[in-house]
Amino acid sequence: MTPEQVKQARLTLGLSQSQMCKALRLTSVMTYAKWEQGTAKPTASAAASIEMLLYMRTAGVLDGWIAKHANS
Repeated sequence: MTPEQVKQARLTLGLSQSQMCKALRLTSVMTYAKWEQGTAKPTASAAASIEMLLYMRTAGVLDGWIAKHANS
């Protein structure tokens, strides 16, 4: 997953970097920021999680999940 794809996924989901970290269960916003900047790459499981969030959005089940998990 390229840095541009990582950032575009977050923007498509309408999340801040902090919210995206919560959704991905990351403990460091810096780690996520490095993915967007291209100075580090997400692990295969993190990339799969990002893809799953995008799928959940398409399937129409993400709004409630974000309200419960990413915005708390």
